[in-house]
Amino acid sequence: MTANVGTDSRGPVIRRRSNAELIADHLRRSIVQGKIAEGSALPNLEHLRKQFGVGLPAAREAIRILESEGLVTVVRGNIGGAVVHAPSLSAAASRLGMVLRSRRVELADLAAALRAIEPVCAQLCAEQRDGQTLAMLTELIDETRAATGDEHTAIALNRRFHETLAERCGNQTLQALVGALELLWSGQEEDWAHNLPSRYTMENRLAGIAAHERVLDKIRAGDGPGAYLTMSEHIAEGYTYAVPEPT
Repeated sequence: MTANVGTDSRGPVIRRRSNAELIADHLRRSIVQGKIAEGSALPNLEHLRKQFGVGLPAAREAIRILESEGLVTVVRGNIGGAVVHAPSLSAAASRLGMVLRSRRVELADLAAALRAIEPVCAQLCAEQRDGQTLAMLTELIDETRAATGDEHTAIALNRRFHETLAERCGNQTLQALVGALELLWSGQEEDWAHNLPSRYTMENRLAGIAAHERVLDKIRAGDGPGAYLTMSEHIAEGYTYAVPEPT
């Protein structure tokens, strides 16, 4: 086993890592690096026990760790095993969500993070001025306009416009980071839309469409700073409806 050194009020504390954690580390690296392919099965417990020179409990716990991280799905039964999944945005969002909830981070804090980052995605899209991106954003605006009478569909399409800006910005780090934040925000929107009196009025919906058109115009023109500013103005207003008002 290896050791990690941390600190507490008494000074340095040495925490030894278990065999299960070390096995999980090895397998996790192999999955992330693509050495173990998506959809393939991990070696069975007996194989892992022999490979790492540990007991079955340690091998079994290593699989449980990976399962909790969403990297494997355990199939029970005689022909069962652990099926590998590549890391996903939904898994990242889930874990990030747990961290934020454990720290009692408020929805307004998440909105502020998106307000700071989303305009950068819009600017990068404008600087690339990719034809496929323009077509996707145009189609989303058209679909949103056609769905203004259906609140839940309008919310989903409105959110999809924002998600597409992140997905198409060309920066993989931003794609992963903003993608996880977008998924968390989408979950919040769905929650209040289904359980609270709506504040996403027809006026809000039409204003959102108009704002998206302005952002698209800047992207189409290749105006990066303009896209950044227009997106900043839009989300400064648009993110207020889903944040609970102070009591």
